[in-house]
Amino acid sequence: MKALTLFLVSLLLCIACAVQKPAKPTRSMAQRQAFLRQHGLNRVPPGFQVDHIVPLCAGGPDHPDNMQLLSIEDHKEKTRDDIKRCRAQ
Repeated sequence: MKALTLFLVSLLLCIACAVQKPAKPTRSMAQRQAFLRQHGLNRVPPGFQVDHIVPLCAGGPDHPDNMQLLSIEDHKEKTRDDIKRCRAQ
């Protein structure tokens, strides 16, 4: 009985691990600041946001070479497309 209980607990843990969502990609404030410094900025200009050219959810790096400034409206539109792209993967 003890062996069966241990087996069932192990099985449930394996199932739980298999269905967990992947970890959300992390964003580094240091990388964001490095991007801004590369462009002679101390902060994001009003009306703009920092965007990842290749989204983190699609495997893009959190690196200044993968960042760009977009207007808030353009960023919203691109983010919608990026989310669709990542969900399709």
